[in-house]
Amino acid sequence: MYKNYTKKYCGCSTYMTKFLLVMKLTAILLIAVIMQVSAISGKAQRVSFKERNTSLERVFREITRQTGYNILVSGKMLNTSTKISVDFSNTSLDEVMGKCLEGRALTYSITDRTIIVKPKEPIKLSFTGYADGSVFGQVKEPKKGEPLPGVTIKIENGTWSKTLITDNNGNYRFPAVPEGNYKISFSSIGFEKLIKEITVGSGQQLAVNAELKENVAELAQLVVVGYGAQKRANLTAAVTQIDAKDFKGQSSTGIGQAIQGRAAGVQIYRDGGAPGAKVSINIRGVGSFIDNAPLIVIDGVPAGSLDLISPDEVETVTILKDASAAAIYGSNGANGVIMVTTKSGKKGEARLNYSYKSGFNEAANMPRLLNAKEYALLQNEARINSGRMPLFSDDQIRNMGEGTDWRDKILQTGIRQEHYIGVSGGAPKVNYLVSANYLDEKGIAIHSWYKRLNLRTKLDAQVGEKFSMGMQAQYTFSKNQGGASFTNATVFSPTIPFKTPDGRPGVYSKNDPSGSVTTGLNPVAERELSLGYTNNAPTNFLLATAYAEYKFLPSLKLRSNVTYERSTFLNKTFDPSYEFRNYEGELVPSAGRLPANRTFRETYRESDRYLITNTLEFNKTLNEDHTIKAVLGYEEQQKKSDVLYTTRVGGYPTNDFLNIGVNATTGVTVSHRDAGGNVPGINAIRSFFGRVNYDYKGKYLIEAVARRDGSSKFAPSNRWGFFPSASLGWRISAEDFFSPLKTIVDDLKLRASYGLTGNSVIPDFTYNSNVIIEDGYVFNNNAAQIGSLNSLPNKNIRWETNKLLNIGLDLALFNQRLNVTVDAYQRKSEDLLTQVSIPATTGISDDQGILGTQVQNVGILKNGGLELFVSWKDKINTDLGYNLSFSGSYNKNELLRFNGLTDKQIVGGAGEAVNQIGESFNSIYGFKAIGVWQNAAEIAANPHRINDQPGDLRFLDTDGDGKVDENDRTILGNSIPKYTLGLSGGLNYKNFDFNFLFQGDLKKDFLQYGYGYFEYYLQNNNNYAYALNRWHGEGTSNQHPRLIAGSEYLANTVSSYYVQNASYIRLRHVELGYTLPSSLLGKLKISALRVYAGADNLLTFTKYYGLDPEQSGAFGRETINYPQARTYTLGLNVTF
Repeated sequence: MYKNYTKKYCGCSTYMTKFLLVMKLTAILLIAVIMQVSAISGKAQRVSFKERNTSLERVFREITRQTGYNILVSGKMLNTSTKISVDFSNTSLDEVMGKCLEGRALTYSITDRTIIVKPKEPIKLSFTGYADGSVFGQVKEPKKGEPLPGVTIKIENGTWSKTLITDNNGNYRFPAVPEGNYKISFSSIGFEKLIKEITVGSGQQLAVNAELKENVAELAQLVVVGYGAQKRANLTAAVTQIDAKDFKGQSSTGIGQAIQGRAAGVQIYRDGGAPGAKVSINIRGVGSFIDNAPLIVIDGVPAGSLDLISPDEVETVTILKDASAAAIYGSNGANGVIMVTTKSGKKGEARLNYSYKSGFNEAANMPRLLNAKEYALLQNEARINSGRMPLFSDDQIRNMGEGTDWRDKILQTGIRQEHYIGVSGGAPKVNYLVSANYLDEKGIAIHSWYKRLNLRTKLDAQVGEKFSMGMQAQYTFSKNQGGASFTNATVFSPTIPFKTPDGRPGVYSKNDPSGSVTTGLNPVAERELSLGYTNNAPTNFLLATAYAEYKFLPSLKLRSNVTYERSTFLNKTFDPSYEFRNYEGELVPSAGRLPANRTFRETYRESDRYLITNTLEFNKTLNEDHTIKAVLGYEEQQKKSDVLYTTRVGGYPTNDFLNIGVNATTGVTVSHRDAGGNVPGINAIRSFFGRVNYDYKGKYLIEAVARRDGSSKFAPSNRWGFFPSASLGWRISAEDFFSPLKTIVDDLKLRASYGLTGNSVIPDFTYNSNVIIEDGYVFNNNAAQIGSLNSLPNKNIRWETNKLLNIGLDLALFNQRLNVTVDAYQRKSEDLLTQVSIPATTGISDDQGILGTQVQNVGILKNGGLELFVSWKDKINTDLGYNLSFSGSYNKNELLRFNGLTDKQIVGGAGEAVNQIGESFNSIYGFKAIGVWQNAAEIAANPHRINDQPGDLRFLDTDGDGKVDENDRTILGNSIPKYTLGLSGGLNYKNFDFNFLFQGDLKKDFLQYGYGYFEYYLQNNNNYAYALNRWHGEGTSNQHPRLIAGSEYLANTVSSYYVQNASYIRLRHVELGYTLPSSLLGKLKISALRVYAGADNLLTFTKYYGLDPEQSGAFGRETINYPQARTYTLGLNVTF
């Protein structure tokens, strides 16, 4: 079926069979290009253009269009220039520029395909014979120390001011400067403005030299978007771009963790602090029942994972949030898009960059547990309340001390080291980068660690004037080992010693003085027993892309990309045999693992993905006022995955095995479904897409996007989905009537967009039946194979569709010092897909005996909210500057329809969540606790449950029928936060810099099962110290109930007592750095060197009583069993 589809409808097979050949040819061509690099100068560029009485700006635009060279020139120079008539025919660029500037007080220079136009300084200054009271000096650029001509310099003190520009050698001189204090400023196109404070004495000749830093933002002003880039001023979509300098010192494992708290409307959670822990990301709320992860795009290629990219490798991260930005990705962009641009080579001499981070980790938050004496007292009390015999005698309790803190036994100081080295550079025709990143992290739990190696290469080559090509590749190898369980360390009895009297470690059993023995590995032994019996799950990931680009015209180019992605995972574990011995060292023969039960497991997963993208891009300005940009594209994708899960029980003579073993004939099971439910798959997508942008005089902006996707996951009748969008923008600040406000308001733009995106994250070929072949019945002493269905087909399933509306405002004030972005949005997700259980009477089940399912379109979700981003950046003087940024969002999630539901549907393993029309998805559901029953009379006089006793939780009779039953359950909260926020800032003083980041969630709840270890689990489990505040007699507590030693009372009675406010604000990162002066580095041939110290997760402000409030939480439950780590880091960045 798949082959027919891909051949007939996708046509992928022709491309895929030639993929390796294309890659080989690409490599050969690239090598040839590198060997034949030659310089491109202004003489090699030719211009043909004829026009009378036109503006210099019009001529410059035509030069840029024909040559691709950018021209930097101030508006003041253009406005004061007279009209010009030109007639060029295949004229060299140098000659064209000379003719254009002939007779004008302007000159130019060409650097790296950029033409800088500046005023002439006809007088070459001499530094001899200065008059009294003069200020003079030279201005340079910092990289090579070359002089900067044409820099505007202003000196002023409120009563006296002068302005001039530097000459061709970067020199300047202010003669006859009166005595006094002054501010002197240096500004030039493409460089950051520099202000210094000086004092000029009577008759003093004062030398003031300056180095100007390149202003990358001013030079580029480009924001990466789907299949291209746009000027920030022309954006009509809701887009956030984060620069790598914002998170340069964080001790983040992956880039997903690094951008946490830096973008409004983006929720990022790291479920625990285990080494290598992955992050989960939601953009603008939960909009799907199956998958809410955004699309990840790395260097323009939809592929990869944020967890596999080090922040040291990244240049920018761009987040596409509305339909106008994401619709170009169609069925992949339903949950938003995160685009990562990694570092690239730049023209110039080879540069070597090296970064090193080293630090140590500690547990950020560990709520106190009961010690041994407290535990014994409360266990006895709980057993008596349950009508059982006490567990410990009075003499035993009197002789108890603190006991064993099992969490302390599994905790250690984590060590973290990360190295990054990159070599980059380029010639006029070739840019290159080769980098390596290595992370070695030891966790805060014993025996936990994560190691990762990243290799990356990039190469871009210009072959002639019209043809260019390149390639990029990423390879990642990682291994990890899980540590001891914090859950087990929390509940394990503190009365059991860590070692026996004769010093033997690893006491394996829980001794019950009543005579029974409850066996179970202690947390340390549990982990150490498995050491050496795993291959630590090596994972390989490869992403390789080659491209070719041809310019038919300066305004028209064709680009073709070929991408290959492969990942493999191999996990081997062996369960050895072992013995249980009690505290006295006596063998417990009924426990342990016998040699006959030694077990080997092997899980192997692999996936291959092929992607071909062809785009035709057009960019042209007509009559100076009308700019049209367009892109048309065609894309094909094929993905195949396989799973093999093998187990063998028994047949191993010793514990020295980590493989299936030879001659394995019995006890072996092979399956194509692993323990995590992963199964093989194959699918293909064919896509057509386009985008058109229109810009009139930089005032009125229009964008239209459309994409059509065809997926093999849907039946032919519903195979194709269409996802259009449109957006408008009005730059009010560019209007003539706005001129009086330009001294205050630099930019004011209104935006609006509406469009559709899609989602197809469902199993492959769900419109067809899947048949399982297995041994069935015995006929005539022979086993007969039978086929059975494990799912019910559904040919009517449709694409999930997101309808997104966005209205936004961008505002810049006070010379770009204050920037404000506001967005209001509504996201309506329709035809939501999910797996629905089907009746057992159908006879359909999977190979594990689990009831069958059917994929259906079942619901509608709505998210609506507001986003705000405010930033301020300023300099107090030449030495001191600062910046502040705030991002905040409000989101309301609402279920509008769910599988024909008219009221509510209870979900979750313990019925702890509900889907109810008009409420948030998967809301926490249960009884409203209003206190604790104090006596029998109080119970009799009020609505209560059957069997309620003094000390039990008292629940609200919500329906007012005079009794408390299942009808009184109500919504208690939701784990989806209403508000998210981030606050970052920085301070720069001379060569010192200080940065911080706060991040938080507000109006969020979790169902904290830690509040119920006595209630939900059997006896012998420890608990948090809150249990000391339990009810143990009338008037002793109206908050915490009495303790019981079993699950008979509170099973299936989720209540608000267990629901906690999980709102928090966290000091996510703080950092202090120092950049060594260039004067100290010159002799060492070092371009730049910065050292810094930082801390992550330093403080958390929350009322949550548990390991950590930062988690996603299925059905609102606390799922974390590894606390967040507080990290202290020392690092350096050096460039040669």
